[in-house]
Amino acid sequence: MNEVWKRITDYPMYEASNMGRIKRTYGKSGKERVLNITAVNSRGYYLANLCKDGVLVSHTAHKLVLETFVGKRPKGMECNHKDGIKINNKLKNLEWITSSKNQKHAYLMGLKKPKRGEASGLSKLDYADVTSIRTLKEKYKYPQKQLAKMFDVSLANIEKIVQGKTWRHLLGGVI
Repeated sequence: MNEVWKRITDYPMYEASNMGRIKRTYGKSGKERVLNITAVNSRGYYLANLCKDGVLVSHTAHKLVLETFVGKRPKGMECNHKDGIKINNKLKNLEWITSSKNQKHAYLMGLKKPKRGEASGLSKLDYADVTSIRTLKEKYKYPQKQLAKMFDVSLANIEKIVQGKTWRHLLGGVI
């Protein structure tokens, strides 16, 4: 694939390429310098430092490439790396997608793990509670209604825990 360079709209002294590189052009002299982009932000994306009117501003390289070739980020959209590699900023690897689709893509690619159990932040129970519920039910034959009262959760919640439909990860994924 041939490398194509295009001027970055908000930074007329810079260009982005379809191969994910950024360069600075020096006006009439025609000199140019490809930036050595090695800085990475806290989320793992390459940063390009661009200067305009004497002010240096950091931008993610993938966003510069996508905006330069496809257009400004549409409202509610995010930049997605199709292959899941955050430093692969080639145009063919980038796309605008919704936040929801981006999150689903990250889970499918194994880049994010779903938060389960007490880590989800939504659970009234913790690991010790669930272990106790299962032990009390299986070993001591406590009625599910009594367990629901003891742990201040619904009967349906207790049934799902006992059946292994929820908190499945505590069973090693096997019932």
